[in-house]
Amino acid sequence: MKIFYLSCFVITLFIIQSCTIIRPGEVGVDVKFGKIKPELLEPGAHHYAPKVFRYVVRYETRTINHNKEFHFHSKEGIYVDADVTILYHVRQSDILEIHKNYGPKYESLLIDDYIETNLRKIGLNYEAQELIPARTMIEANLMLAMDSILTDRGIVMESVILKDFTLPQGIVATIQERLKAEEIAKRTTVENKASRERLDFELERGLKEKELEISKSRLDLEFALEKQKLEAERIIVAAEAEKKRQELENSTITDQLLKLKAIELSAEALKSNSKIIVTDGKTPIVLGGNGISLSDFEK
Repeated sequence: MKIFYLSCFVITLFIIQSCTIIRPGEVGVDVKFGKIKPELLEPGAHHYAPKVFRYVVRYETRTINHNKEFHFHSKEGIYVDADVTILYHVRQSDILEIHKNYGPKYESLLIDDYIETNLRKIGLNYEAQELIPARTMIEANLMLAMDSILTDRGIVMESVILKDFTLPQGIVATIQERLKAEEIAKRTTVENKASRERLDFELERGLKEKELEISKSRLDLEFALEKQKLEAERIIVAAEAEKKRQELENSTITDQLLKLKAIELSAEALKSNSKIIVTDGKTPIVLGGNGISLSDFEK
């Protein structure tokens, strides 16, 4: 009976050791007798022979967050530590080729080595005090360099983040002073721009007010000139009307009209006994009263 239980235990242990489970987000490379099988093991349980004959290497297919500290020198030769985070994922279709060429330690052979190599090249373009302000540009250049190298090797770069630079204390103080000076310069620029815009607004408003005043004066002058023009036209029209009236009256005074007026005047004079009328039938002359008396003729 003991032998039976022992046999069952051994068989169960053998079965357990002969099984492997591929978790979600992973695939397995099946290696049998040192040869890579052409098909990847998908997530799930898989049976295989003991490791002496067969084993499985797991590879992540999800986004991997890889963080490491790298070292490089700045343009003036200052030693700098950089804490870098790399987000990437492995293309599933290239996993067999990655395993064949680099094995499970591909992250150290590919990503770390290339990151440090390119970071050293890029770092030589910047002085130590320029590194922090140029962080975004360095990240972009590093991302571009890594993407061009690793894409053809089955690794897709998603992001490169420079989390921190470790610099000598004196350089850090210089950078802080520089950033402070740049901040003051930016604030001064903004204030100067606001003052300039305010001055331009005041000048523009003054100009508009002057233009409005000139326009009002011009309108007043034009109104006065128009008024004088109308007055002159009225006077001319009145003069022309008076001239026409006089011409009309002169054209209607004839000899017959004058004779009629003389007769009317004589008739009026005859009503008074103190007047003597002398006439040739055309123009009567009244003598006496306020006219010419007989005594005037005697003299």
